[in-house]
Amino acid sequence: MTIIQKTGWLFLPVCLLSAAMACHNPARQQDSKEVAASFAVQAVAGFYESLQLAELANQKSGRPEVKQMADALKENYTPLLERFKTFAAAANIPLPSNEGKDARDDYSKLSALPPQQFDKQWCELLMEKHKKAIASYESIAAAAGGDTLQKLVMDALPALRRQYDMLMQYHHKL
Repeated sequence: MTIIQKTGWLFLPVCLLSAAMACHNPARQQDSKEVAASFAVQAVAGFYESLQLAELANQKSGRPEVKQMADALKENYTPLLERFKTFAAAANIPLPSNEGKDARDDYSKLSALPPQQFDKQWCELLMEKHKKAIASYESIAAAAGGDTLQKLVMDALPALRRQYDMLMQYHHKL
């Protein structure tokens, strides 16, 4: 008879206790909270940036298609921004109040372009940012465990993908 067979009645509770401790590990919960906080900050800054760039496109572009994409972006992202802000407030996550320095640099570069170059550069920049955002959202969706953040991310992904597809279709026309 093996030691496990002899002490089987002890082995099962020890395994269950170990599993419970792993699930309720404060360090793991802290890591999860830090990831959620970091992601929420990143998402909110991204929405602010997209909304600023949409506003710039409405001001600078002469093409109706670009203005339509900018309007669709604002229509889709304004409510998502508010939902992420609500999530962050409930989780006591401090958020940025604007898009961040890199985004302001991108905005400045785009606003300095002549109109004939603006649309293509605007579209390419947003495609790049959306591609990165989609990958980030998918990663969080896979890692989150059925919590509020995962639901929020899963709700946001279709809007990000639609916007990316729209940008890609238009980019091929440029």
